[in-house]
Amino acid sequence: MQNIKNIRIDILFLFFIILFMFFDSYPIFPSVYRPLSLYFVLPIGLFFIANFFLKRNNSILKVEIWLLVYFIYGFLISANFSLLKYRNISGLLDYTITVLLAIISYIAFKRLLFYYDDKIIFKTIKLVSYFYLIVGIIEVLAIFGFIPYFFKNVMNFMFSLKNSSRILLSNSEPSWATMTLLFVINYFISFDKKVEAFIISILILLSFSLQGILELFIFIILINMDSFNLKAIIKFVTIILIIIMFFISVLPNLIIMFNMDDSYFGKRILGLNLNDNFQELLMLGGGSTFIRIMYPYMGFEMSLKNPIGYGGGNYRYEFNDVITDYDYALNVFEIRSNIKKINATPKNLLARAISENGWFGFLILLSVFIYLYLYLLVNSYHIFYRNSLLLIFVYYLQFDSYIYLPAIFLLALILIKISKGKNNWREAL
Repeated sequence: MQNIKNIRIDILFLFFIILFMFFDSYPIFPSVYRPLSLYFVLPIGLFFIANFFLKRNNSILKVEIWLLVYFIYGFLISANFSLLKYRNISGLLDYTITVLLAIISYIAFKRLLFYYDDKIIFKTIKLVSYFYLIVGIIEVLAIFGFIPYFFKNVMNFMFSLKNSSRILLSNSEPSWATMTLLFVINYFISFDKKVEAFIISILILLSFSLQGILELFIFIILINMDSFNLKAIIKFVTIILIIIMFFISVLPNLIIMFNMDDSYFGKRILGLNLNDNFQELLMLGGGSTFIRIMYPYMGFEMSLKNPIGYGGGNYRYEFNDVITDYDYALNVFEIRSNIKKINATPKNLLARAISENGWFGFLILLSVFIYLYLYLLVNSYHIFYRNSLLLIFVYYLQFDSYIYLPAIFLLALILIKISKGKNNWREAL
């Protein structure tokens, strides 16, 4: 009986660790991204770091060594530019703190997951996935008036201390909610839960988040290319094209018919249909489209000017020079704020890597990803692990911080699985 009780406590603990990764709206840290799980993860990670240095015969995986090389390179370049060119170390400090938090979180997840078998881990992810499936359905039903809006208000306040006319789940804004839903759809797709996966896809579309819809599209394409399933790719693209045609021809008329042209998604859909000028399209959503598309592009521009990189955290300084080439966007409040506060970020980890850590850092990240992907594929690991690696890639197409816990969790889970398949840590990778 005692063993059964302990197992239940273990599952409950892991459940809340995973669940609270997506509770990122509570003001517990002075930053934009502040998941509740950090309360659990940081002390656990610090404990295992201390334990690492106290014990002998510890080892580090080759993949981890290459990632450390990447981070150290970014630090050295950043220190050089921060002291000699910018004479400001705020970018360097931001990079160092973020990387340290990411490493501590990774160590915590890696050591925790080592004590769980696949069955318990998948069962826990399943519980979290159905939790967010139910929450998402309730929110949509409330938004469209099928149930009292009161239920959505209560949930939003309990889970995020906020309220919105769009899907929030437990996140601070709809675009973050779609990243949560991508974590969920990864589980449903990997375990052939077709109905649940379809419902999550609809929820992402109804979030009216350009970021979320784009990430869903890319993720579905990648996981079908993984198995070279051309038929599935063609089928998915056909469905997307039908949806796009619906958006272009039918939805605008419905929006006007139901007097929803002043709503958030009404303005966006009508804007897409009324504008054929590229610059005007970029300025949709008060400039948010420009920020999501052009900020990463500017990172690649920077890499062409300086292939060695400007160092971790220093995108912000070069941004103020590059943005002057896009004078039509300088009236956007967020862009003006980024210029004034010198705090712009590239919104895409690949753009951050190539602009700050140069082509050397970019190639390290790309090589690590390809190496892990081929290793999982050749050794026939469960499709969940391959899909999870692809999801990490998709996450970082629209996220530029090293400290995104779901991505770190999935990376730790993948490497733990590979390590458990070997006789010891030194043989893994």
